[in-house]
Amino acid sequence: MKKIYSLLLLAGLFLLGAQNVMAQDTYSVPGPHNGWNPSSDHMTLGGDGYYFRIYESVTTLTFKVAQNDAWTYSWGYDDVLTGSCDAGITVTNSDGNVKLDLASAADIMIKFDAEEKKIWVVFYVTVDPTAHLSANAEVVLPGTEITLTGSSEHFTGVVSYAYSYSTDNSVWTSIAAAASATTVNFTIPANATAKKYFFKVVASSSTQSDDAETNVTVALSATVAGSDADYNPDVASPAFGTYWNMTDTNNDMVYSEDVFTLTKSKVYLPAKNLVFKVGINHDWGFSYPGTDRVLEIPQAGYYDLTFTLTWSTKTISAVATYLYPKVEVAGDFNGDGDWTVEEMSYNPSGYLYKNIPLTAGNREFKVIINDVWYGNNGTMTRVDCENKTFASEADNCHLLADVDGYYTFYFQNDLVSVSYPTTFTRVVNSLNYQTLCVPFDAVKPENVTIYDVTEVTASSVTIGVPDIAYLVAGHSYIIKPQVVADIVINMKSEGDEVDAPVNTYLYGILGADYKPTAALGAYVLSEGQFHLVAEDDAATVKSTRAYLKAVNASLAPALRIVEAGSGATDIQNVEGNEVAVKFIENGKLFIRKNGVVYDVTGAVVK
Repeated sequence: MKKIYSLLLLAGLFLLGAQNVMAQDTYSVPGPHNGWNPSSDHMTLGGDGYYFRIYESVTTLTFKVAQNDAWTYSWGYDDVLTGSCDAGITVTNSDGNVKLDLASAADIMIKFDAEEKKIWVVFYVTVDPTAHLSANAEVVLPGTEITLTGSSEHFTGVVSYAYSYSTDNSVWTSIAAAASATTVNFTIPANATAKKYFFKVVASSSTQSDDAETNVTVALSATVAGSDADYNPDVASPAFGTYWNMTDTNNDMVYSEDVFTLTKSKVYLPAKNLVFKVGINHDWGFSYPGTDRVLEIPQAGYYDLTFTLTWSTKTISAVATYLYPKVEVAGDFNGDGDWTVEEMSYNPSGYLYKNIPLTAGNREFKVIINDVWYGNNGTMTRVDCENKTFASEADNCHLLADVDGYYTFYFQNDLVSVSYPTTFTRVVNSLNYQTLCVPFDAVKPENVTIYDVTEVTASSVTIGVPDIAYLVAGHSYIIKPQVVADIVINMKSEGDEVDAPVNTYLYGILGADYKPTAALGAYVLSEGQFHLVAEDDAATVKSTRAYLKAVNASLAPALRIVEAGSGATDIQNVEGNEVAVKFIENGKLFIRKNGVVYDVTGAVVK
């Protein structure tokens, strides 16, 4: 509802401003508009102590101010305050009258100071009652409490506020708050799925009402986008896979305890710095920092990359950890004139390697280091083939392969070397779990899954995710053949055998067979379970196999193997393939098998 703000405000304070003016005096605005009649167009006493009269939509107006409906006392041009009129109103003298000239039609207010006997003119505008709403944050995480502040202008009387929210700016839900509350708290749900929350306040008094809206972005995701320093839109960034693509979900960060993190493992990068930013909700509406962040890449090679956004401070950090160079072997490995390129794999022992099948004969090859080709033309890194026949010519490297088989190429400390075929054959006749320990580093054989032991409890042996690509000399593994066929393992045959290999849980045997004793708490693997050796010399661990050594040799006689994440229960351990009886005694679950009682961990109770 529109109202004349100046009129109501001034009239509402009539008594306050009238204390210095005689009550019987009246003032009017005679002029051509009323036939110069001093008894019409009376002025109103405002709350600020001045008399005023409002004229709507005028362009020119000539007038004087008269007192008490007569010309006995009147005031005109000589009584207009210098500089007291709004800009855009021209005041001229017309026979002592005040003459106003406006550029266009407008509403004006004539004001009169009865004590100083001065006149001035101001533009007058009608105003609406106006509501306002603000939030104390623009972008927040799910589960965040925000504060909404409502306010109003140009209302008369007591104002009340009603708050509501929406996730689609269409359907609104009330927010509980007292009618007089100018602030209200609202918590974004922890499981919020909407990217924006919209808020509205309706301010109202007895005759007036207005509403206002605001919104808050909910950070459901944070994504890293960028490129290398060349800013070439035709080339996807090797770090991010795309060019400044904020919608690429492959670069979404993971949130935990105030920090968003993106980790990229073993990423090959050229020696070009990365530039990047972090955006919210796969959009550029909110992105950090204000200018592109630069991550220095001092040399080409493989890196582990970590990007972080600390939410509370909106600060960005990035770390590039150099791992190793990219090394490839290119050559005519089959003698047919066709060159193929094979990239080497990294072994945590500190070298790169690649097993490549070669047919017998003189084979040519080169090495490519970080995309730069090297041969025997003066730019080749040092070459050593462990006294094997290695012909050096002007350009390509030449290797004399005396037999068909897998040849292993190595790169370590700028040294290129080749190992001739050395194999170890493991005879298998079942698909059950087995143990393996080899005397030299080796490439993972085909058709076999390899695990590390990650935990041993009183009832089970847990094995990890089968992502092992190489075998470390002397390390003991759990393996599981995928087919019933002999396992052929290609090994790096130089160096010394590891003496008495031991890793966290498994004890490997490389040399002569070993007969464990019960006193050692030795468990040997048989038919998919580890069984405690009951008597001295009762079992033999063959060479290139391993055994488990328990802390307490009085545990249940069989430890089952559990693959990580399988969720199997410990009760399966003691049941095996035999009939077992479960029973509850004193509120606890027990199992009886063959006259022996076990608890749920597999430990013997009686």
